[in-house]
Amino acid sequence: AAPRSSGAKGLFAFSGLITLLALAGYITSVVCDRVAYREIGNYGLWTARIGGALGEFWFLLALVAAGATLRRPASVRTVGMFSLMVGLAVAVYFVGWDVYLQKIAPEIGRPKKLEAGSDWIFYEAAATLLGWLILIGTYWRAVGGVRTAIKEHVRD
Repeated sequence: AAPRSSGAKGLFAFSGLITLLALAGYITSVVCDRVAYREIGNYGLWTARIGGALGEFWFLLALVAAGATLRRPASVRTVGMFSLMVGLAVAVYFVGWDVYLQKIAPEIGRPKKLEAGSDWIFYEAAATLLGWLILIGTYWRAVGGVRTAIKEHVRD
């Protein structure tokens, strides 16, 4: 149902195919891990990682193309906001946790080694959950805005 003039139909198709390839890579890695072919399973895991990232990139690009063609700048902004959130999540994962453990945690009283039942485990898990909820919410909003625009386009 993507508008023909947007060129998003092919991007959505490639996104689906690459996501299917990523799923096959993940299943392969799980099976190889269970039957003790871990060296080969790593190839499947890398296929899943790269394919998942590529499929998501193409999907977001198709969302922006469809939203822009339908003259919905709000949908383009929401996809941009989601992309910003993903970039921040990647930065927090690769850099932020180390900065937190080395610089911020000692200042606020977090012990270096956490024991079972510590409140710090709950606080850090709650912060992670809040981050995931924000990321899922922005994704839902981006997809929902473009989906509504496409439904209106098809109806008219």
